[in-house]
Parts: sequence; C-alpha cells; structure tokens
Amino acid sequence: LSSALKHPTHHDAVQDALPDLTACPHCQAEANQLALWGWSRGLRRYRCKQCHRTCNALSGSPLAKLR
Repeated sequence: LSSALKHPTHHDAVQDALPDLTACPHCQAEANQLALWGWSRGLRRYRCKQCHRTCNALSGSPLAKLR
C-alpha cells in the first residue's frame, strides 16, 4: 500500500472502459469522419467532418451530461 501511494499511476479506469466511437452519434457518419478536437473534462473530444458537431465516448449514453 505504501508503495502504491508513493508511486501513483495515472491510470483512468473510466477512460479504459469506454468503447471506441464507431460512428458519429449525431449523423451516423463513419468513424473515419471523426477528427480529434481536444479534451473536455478529461475525455477526448471529436468533431464530425460532415455535421461539424462535437462528441465524446459518452455521447448518446446514459452517462452523457453528468457532472
């Protein structure tokens, strides 16, 4: 325990548990149409090249918009 406290790992279990986006949750464009668009609240954001809306891995899920 003391070793774990002295050398914390930057492992985010939530980020690892999230599925990869396979399509835009707004217009259903293919995943290759999603461009990296920075970070928000610790989650990677993407911007769709077709509908120009942003999303993250939680978009469209029950966990979306939780703070």
